[in-house]
Order: sequence, then structure tokens, then C-alpha cells
Amino acid sequence: MSIMDKIKKPVAAEINPTIMIYGKPGTGKTTSIGRLPNTLVIDTERGSGSLTKLPNPPDVIEIGSLKDLEEVFIFLKTQKHDYKHIVIDTFTEIQKMVLNEILEAAVKKDPTRDPNKLYIADYGKATQYLRKIIRLFRSLPLTVIFTAHVREDKDEETGKILLSPSMTPSVAEDLAAYVDVILYLTVDKTGTRQVLTVPTDRIVAKHRFGKLQPLYKFENSVVDLNVLLEDMRKPIIEENKNKSKSK
Repeated sequence: MSIMDKIKKPVAAEINPTIMIYGKPGTGKTTSIGRLPNTLVIDTERGSGSLTKLPNPPDVIEIGSLKDLEEVFIFLKTQKHDYKHIVIDTFTEIQKMVLNEILEAAVKKDPTRDPNKLYIADYGKATQYLRKIIRLFRSLPLTVIFTAHVREDKDEETGKILLSPSMTPSVAEDLAAYVDVILYLTVDKTGTRQVLTVPTDRIVAKHRFGKLQPLYKFENSVVDLNVLLEDMRKPIIEENKNKSKSK
């Protein structure tokens, strides 16, 4: 097959965005992925209990180490399966695993080292490792979703509390470049769950493509990501329809 034979127009069903979802505990990060079909949740915190309340809960695999994560990736990359959505819940915990393993290796190499202290070089190694994890999973022909806790930083000049995914600043910067969509989940005073898709002066969020609304509201208390994925694919669907009509 020549290069020209391999070139094609994008198809809506083949658009597999990489998504980061973050928010405070109880905002529905885990249950937000529960309605997605053909989903595998990689549970790093044993927090998938909330999924049992859903009518058709997704498959779940619990991991406790980076070796476990590597085995799951190899399975997804090399074995036949029906999964279309992969969720790492949470990436915040993956970062902790990476830092812990780096610290353990350093102490093993130098027993005199403080086993509770991380140095700048350690964070540098962690950033490289986490960057690799993100790149590997986003290379899968699947929709990949990372969840994270929220990080709060005070702006010393304005006094405002800035919200972003909970990870080291360098990893957060890389993440913003690697993922297509960053969603912030919150719950208002009435219990309505909201999904922010665009940034504000306080909140990190973004989306690269599609026709996402700036804010989605789900009054039934469960965020349905199918709605957002459909809006991401709308432009391609409409373009394909217009081309069909013009033929």
C-alpha cells in the first residue's frame, strides 16, 4: 500500500480524544465515565465502588504498581479486545506511585539517604516517566481519559485561589500540551453537576476541537460524557454529510 492509499479524511467515529477530568472529591469524576460504552477503568485508588450504583457499570481493573500499569498497557496494545474508552482513575495517584518508586530506588542505591525526602532531580525523573505514560496511552487508538484531584494555589498578587489538576507544575504543563480536552467538574448549591470546558481567570480548562459548550449542566446528578464526546465529533459528522450531499 502506497502513502497516497493511506491518506484519508478523518471519520467522526475514529476521533479518539485524550481527556483530563479533574475536580474535588464527590463531584462525580469516577461516575462521569460510567455511562461510556465499552469502557475499562484502571483503578489506582480502589475508588470504583461508586460505579456499582450505575445500571451498566464499566469493567474495572485495580492496580497497585507501575508494573501493573505497564501490563495493562501491553494488553491494550497487543491483545484483541472490545474497549473503546480507557480511564486512568486517578493520574494523581499514578504520580505518587512514580515518586515513591523513584525514592525507593534512590534509598536502595544509597542507604544513608533520607527515605522521606525528594530532591529536584527526583521530580525531574518523575516528570520524564509521567510524560512517557501520557504519550504511550494517548498513542492507543482509543479514547483515553485521565482523572485527577484538584490543586489549589493562591495567587499572591490577587489573592485568588487558582484551580488546576493536582500534579507537579512541570507535569501539569506537559499534560496541557498532550491532552486534547481538560474538563473541570464541580457541583453547585442545588446539587447540579457542572462541566467547564473553557478556562477562566481561576480555573484551568480547554478543548482543541469540536463544538463544546463553555459549560454543561447535568441536573440528574450524573455527568454523561457521551454528550460531550458527541459534540466533539459534530464538525466531522456535519462535514461528511455536506460532502455526501454535494456528490
